[in-house]
Amino acid sequence: MVMDATSRCAEPLTLARLFGWQAALFPTGYSGLTPVTFGRFRDDASGPMQVVSVPVGRLRVHFEGPPAALLPAEVDRFLTWANEASDVPLLLKAGLAHLWFVTLHPFEDGNGRIAGAVGDLFLARADGSSHRF
Repeated sequence: MVMDATSRCAEPLTLARLFGWQAALFPTGYSGLTPVTFGRFRDDASGPMQVVSVPVGRLRVHFEGPPAALLPAEVDRFLTWANEASDVPLLLKAGLAHLWFVTLHPFEDGNGRIAGAVGDLFLARADGSSHRF
């Protein structure tokens, strides 16, 4: 996934590419013992996507992602921004792209790792090198 992001950094970031990266993270279709659905956006069947901590007796919601129904339009907006030329310095765009993607949290699992690859794609564009350290 990261090799694809960096070695093909000049190519557009597409939904198919993001779906492929997620599929590459879960070649068996499982995350541990839990089946992972890929090739589509997460749904809200079991409630909204939330980042939580669970101290004994006190659930705390730190973040709630956008509703699943909004994901197709929001991811399209993100990809349009990611692929258009702009005056935003590429180093800054790398950080913004990482944050935007992880905030959308469009997939059932693997969002943080994919956000890292998105950031690496823009870092590779910024320095003109596919080598990440």
